[in-house]
Amino acid sequence: MIGCYVGRLTPATDMHANLTSNTTLKAEPARTPGHVAPRVLRIMVVEDDRADAALALREIRRAGFEFQADMVQTPEEFSRRLGLASYDVILSDYNLGNWRGTEALIQLREKGLDIPFIMVTGSLGEEAAVECMRQGVSDYVVKDHLSRLPLALARVLEEQEIRKARASAEGVLRLTIAALEAAANGIVITDRSGAIVWVNAACGVLTGYSPDELIGRNPRVLKSGRQNEDFYREMWATIANGRVWRGEVINRRKNGSLYTEEMTITPVRDAHGEITNFIAVKQDVTERKRAEDEIKAFNAMLEQRVTERTAELASANLRLEGEVAERKMAEESLDRLQQQSVLILNAAADGIARVDLDGRCRFVNPGGAHMLGYEPGELIGQHLHLVGRHRLPDGRPCIWEECGIHRALKLGAIQQMSGHILQKKDGTAFLIDGVITPVLEKEQTAGAVIVFRDVSEQRAMEKMKDEFVSIVSHELRTPLTAIRAALGLLAAGETVGLSPRARRLLEIAVNNAKRLVHLVNDILDDARLESARASLARRACSAAELTQQAVDLMRPMAESANVTLVAQAVPLELVGDPDALLQTLTNLLSNAIKFSPRGRTVRVEVLPKDGNAVFRVIDQGPGIPPEKQRSIFKRFQPVDASDSRRRGGSGLGLSICRRIIRQHGGAIWVESELGRGSVFVFTVPLGSPGTEPPKRQNRREDDVSPFY
Repeated sequence: MIGCYVGRLTPATDMHANLTSNTTLKAEPARTPGHVAPRVLRIMVVEDDRADAALALREIRRAGFEFQADMVQTPEEFSRRLGLASYDVILSDYNLGNWRGTEALIQLREKGLDIPFIMVTGSLGEEAAVECMRQGVSDYVVKDHLSRLPLALARVLEEQEIRKARASAEGVLRLTIAALEAAANGIVITDRSGAIVWVNAACGVLTGYSPDELIGRNPRVLKSGRQNEDFYREMWATIANGRVWRGEVINRRKNGSLYTEEMTITPVRDAHGEITNFIAVKQDVTERKRAEDEIKAFNAMLEQRVTERTAELASANLRLEGEVAERKMAEESLDRLQQQSVLILNAAADGIARVDLDGRCRFVNPGGAHMLGYEPGELIGQHLHLVGRHRLPDGRPCIWEECGIHRALKLGAIQQMSGHILQKKDGTAFLIDGVITPVLEKEQTAGAVIVFRDVSEQRAMEKMKDEFVSIVSHELRTPLTAIRAALGLLAAGETVGLSPRARRLLEIAVNNAKRLVHLVNDILDDARLESARASLARRACSAAELTQQAVDLMRPMAESANVTLVAQAVPLELVGDPDALLQTLTNLLSNAIKFSPRGRTVRVEVLPKDGNAVFRVIDQGPGIPPEKQRSIFKRFQPVDASDSRRRGGSGLGLSICRRIIRQHGGAIWVESELGRGSVFVFTVPLGSPGTEPPKRQNRREDDVSPFY
């Protein structure tokens, strides 16, 4: 150790010339520095002259730095030392006998280490200096001006701290952006003029616009016209003056539907206090507003009745003889209303219960109590979630945080249950569908009302129905196939002796037999997919080849309809069941051809996006009304039943497509405008052979609860 604030210079074990491993530099005691580094620096000195190394370290000591230094002379020792210790800075001569300091720098960068590297050399030409800086030397100091070395050292250490701070700040920024992206509420950031510069994914779900469609535009694209200009002027005046604005706005989604959102707009200021951006946080409160309106309407009705009764009583007070009778009649009327309400609740087959903020039962009708195997009085004060031993549709126990009662109380929003499992007092399990509606008092959640129904028999009947359809379909397919074959043989044989009318009837019979066989096959496919009996034969396949095969298969149908098929597919490798995916494409192409006017074009496109292969089948048909765009993916739900019979089809094609795509972990939906055609889109995740299919993505089409 040299002095009180100076470290030691430890030579490498393979030093040359007259230096040995136990050599120690001596120096005069350190003067008290004006500024002492807050930590002990670890310095590596790459130098073949020990005296020069000592001079450089003496200058560092005089500046008040506390350090520990190691000296190396060969490339091998340099590499070994980097693996043994972590250094704060490296001081290196340019000429090191058989090698150069730049070689040490290259070795340092190849190891991916961010250690400041100062070149301390006797002389360095301009070209050599430029080359050193280009290769990443932090600074260089000429040995004749070693007094500059402490300043260079302080500067490069400060720059390194700044780099670390910047990297830490960038990490925090990335985490912040990820948190904003994962937020359930929509978040919009605009510049000072109101132009959108960033939105999160929840905003896209709320508005129906993709981020690319919103960025660069003004939020007025969402205006519905339900608020007047004074409303927006007041909003702008508030945030332009640096104040936070809160309120409710009725906006319009991309598909034209209206929704109500709670919005908070916060101005963002820079270091000089100038407003640079605005941040808007949006929450869809449409359902909550609807529930509030219903409650207000009910309260208004009650207030009106009370007002009417009060007027009757006031009028009765003017007549002394009728005062008692009038009052008694009013009381009897109120009693009848209460009795009627009780009778209605008691007679209801559905279970109806009210819980407080803790989830404890405060009221339950006999139907609900008996459904659980209890008398109503036994359930008062009990925690319904625990009493029913609630389980999810897949049989897993439902924890309180996942329970619809808890979510309705916490979020203040209506929750739905479908196919959930409860247990009766005797342990018997049964299936329920239900709705939990929060009860608001003075805009605060005071409890919730639960309406639930035993659907065990309904689900059993649905299962029996599916089994019946499957059995009937199997029993029909064999005779129908035989009939079709017989008719085909007859039609293919000699028909010279048949009249034109008989030949026409034979042609109709053949076509109808084909249609019935196709219908039965679709029913069997749909039943097989719904019951999860179908397993995917997943293997690597080409999206472009699948697209071309589908186009080739459907080309005869397109030519007979005078429709042109065009395929545009980017070469993509995906893993899936080629036959199932080909069936999906041919179903969609068949529909597009059927509904396209003669002389028009049907296009098939395949593009990659977000780790998926995105297939798009685009037609120029009549389009699909918005209210039908979700239901058409259900069984036997054509847009127009009469038109569907005319064009042919079983009514199961889109249902089968949806089940196939869901089994692949993808999503399917339709984008359409009346009079402008339709675009059927489905995604298939990209992957590699042997990987499990991913969980199904959030899809665009909505499931409709059987309770409604």
